[in-house]
Amino acid sequence: MFRHNQIRILGIDAKWMALPYLLLILTLPGAGQARSSTDLVYRYHSIVPLGTEKIRLQPSQHLVDLIASAESGNFEGVERKDAPQKTRLVNATGSPFSFYPAEVTFRLTATTLNRLKDEDPPLEVNTAQDTNTFLLDLHMRLKVFRGLDAYELEPSDVDLIGMPAAIPYEERIYRATFDLDHIPADSRLVLEVFDSSDERISRFHLELF
Repeated sequence: MFRHNQIRILGIDAKWMALPYLLLILTLPGAGQARSSTDLVYRYHSIVPLGTEKIRLQPSQHLVDLIASAESGNFEGVERKDAPQKTRLVNATGSPFSFYPAEVTFRLTATTLNRLKDEDPPLEVNTAQDTNTFLLDLHMRLKVFRGLDAYELEPSDVDLIGMPAAIPYEERIYRATFDLDHIPADSRLVLEVFDSSDERISRFHLELF
């Protein structure tokens, strides 16, 4: 399990990192880009948005936006083809895309800067921590579903990018890399986000099919 004091810090100013990336995530269309075709082709990009969620910390009442995506250069150009006989994935060269990339990095932004407007009520999360400590103690695991089987993966590497952990700030950005070697592309992946008590506070789904 990873904690903030185990994370490699990359000294990048968060105010320059977070907003352009957030704009990119929010402008990418769903899981991929649709184009006109007789077999309903979807083209994936190297960044696959996984969604957003708003939570409210209790008793402080502070709102936290969670924004997640999956990143791999091998996703770029992958196409989903809903052919009448069988749904299939092909890579940019037209060859079958049978397995997830050997490494996929999941990016999680946790921010109290009220970047998102959401009409749904936020998830209530109880914590005795102050907001800065709560954001620093977040950690992730990946659950892999394959048919009736399921198992969990720990990240092989976690980076905290943006503002250094020693400086209190309203936003934390994590990049957690998972080894996915030989995981079939039709598996369902669920990125789970946990607080310092190892209570799950959110989850984000990645399904290529």
